[in-house]
Amino acid sequence: MLHASVEETGRPGGVSELLMSLINHRRGLKIPQISYASTAPELSDDRRYDFFSRVVPPDSFQAQAMVDIVKAMGWNYVSTVASEGSYGEKGVDAFMQLSREAGGICIALTLKIPHNRKPPDFDKTIHLLKSNEKARAVILFASDEDIRGILNATKRAQAVGHFLWIGSDSWGSKNSPIYQLEDCCCGSYYHSAKKGNH
Repeated sequence: MLHASVEETGRPGGVSELLMSLINHRRGLKIPQISYASTAPELSDDRRYDFFSRVVPPDSFQAQAMVDIVKAMGWNYVSTVASEGSYGEKGVDAFMQLSREAGGICIALTLKIPHNRKPPDFDKTIHLLKSNEKARAVILFASDEDIRGILNATKRAQAVGHFLWIGSDSWGSKNSPIYQLEDCCCGSYYHSAKKGNH
């Protein structure tokens, strides 16, 4: 069994990306693999990943929960921000697909944070989000580091309280993304998978 954690790979999605590479390598050996952290939707393909199982739901479940929150709040205009890579981009893709199916949700902006990001990239993201006054709600499928970058840029832009963040499990599963940035998160929602008692 492969044992890798989000902390070991440095970002959510990193676990899924690492596993997909290893699964493809080990598939011919018919070695079963179980993951407690891989949420990439493509890992649900039983034909491609027939010796893989996971104990967490795919990102599409998070995306559905985000659509449900947007609908329940009566918001009809939102933006999305994704970390570059499987986790962020596939998560936002799932949200966009599910929001089209649900109807009544318009996507104002779809922004991507590059792998080789720098503070000005986050500042630009916040500037673009602020420029669209109608879409204060922002769907965020991003890594820990990118969440911190976005929240720090929000502070620099004096936009604390302006956005209504709806974060994925990378936000909800630990404190590190928002540590000492809690004031930027007021009014936010985030997804967190329920953990069992051990």
